[in-house]
Amino acid sequence: AKAIAEAMKVNSSIRDLEFSSGEEIGLVAAQTFAEALNDNSTLTTLKFNYEGIGDVEAEAIAEGLKFNSSLSD
Repeated sequence: AKAIAEAMKVNSSIRDLEFSSGEEIGLVAAQTFAEALNDNSTLTTLKFNYEGIGDVEAEAIAEGLKFNSSLSD
């Protein structure tokens, strides 16, 4: 998850991203993803379809969502 978050920081083409199963997203990955959401302007859809995110991780990602204006779904 952290590698995907790092890639999203410089992404200029991926518009949809879905996490549907697999490993849990740890706090460091969630924080990195939140930073990426602050900078990313091409991602329009972000979905987390599993319970691999704890409360602290979800709060970190929510912080990044506060400043993202490109997500619509």
